[in-house]
Amino acid sequence: MSSIFVTLITIAFIGESFWEYRLFAFLTNKSTNIINENERQQLTSSLKLDRRWKWLSWILILAIFIAPSAYYLPLVCLLCLLETFMVMRLDRVKKRYFDSQN
Repeated sequence: MSSIFVTLITIAFIGESFWEYRLFAFLTNKSTNIINENERQQLTSSLKLDRRWKWLSWILILAIFIAPSAYYLPLVCLLCLLETFMVMRLDRVKKRYFDSQN
């Protein structure tokens, strides 16, 4: 039963990763449209945090491959939870700076 749950969480993580990349690419592409320097610095710090998260997520993925099977479930859940937080953060940044301009 836990292997099915791990598989479902892994599929959710992959979907969130695609969504995160889409948001990251959009925000990186549109960051030059922000005129206010303070807002641009806030956007840059969010993008920098996302780049750091990408490195950390790869380390967690490698840890999942190396870890004993008893640790698969907690590590995959942690990975998916943190990925969800990053997607939510990037989505809030997008809504704050770009959705109000439409």
